[in-house]
Amino acid sequence: MLVLSYRQVIAVHPDGGGAYAVAEKQLGRPAALPAAASLVVDYVLTVAVSLAAGAASLASAFPALADELLPMTLAGPAVLTVINLIGWRNRLGS
Repeated sequence: MLVLSYRQVIAVHPDGGGAYAVAEKQLGRPAALPAAASLVVDYVLTVAVSLAAGAASLASAFPALADELLPMTLAGPAVLTVINLIGWRNRLGS
């Protein structure tokens, strides 16, 4: 079902676009806003779960870090924010 749905969207919108762009073109802005909101929630939850899993993996590899799961998990978004604000390319010399 998912593949068929994507094939239909690609056939109608070959130039691309995400859920918000397609919903806005087809149904208008009010219908596109829930699509945008769901994407934001999805991204936030993906980052939260990934960082928690990463901290748990570090604690598994280094048992001394087991009491520091929350600080390690909270440090992840801070580090990613700093990297994004500075710009990764500037640091690589590109």
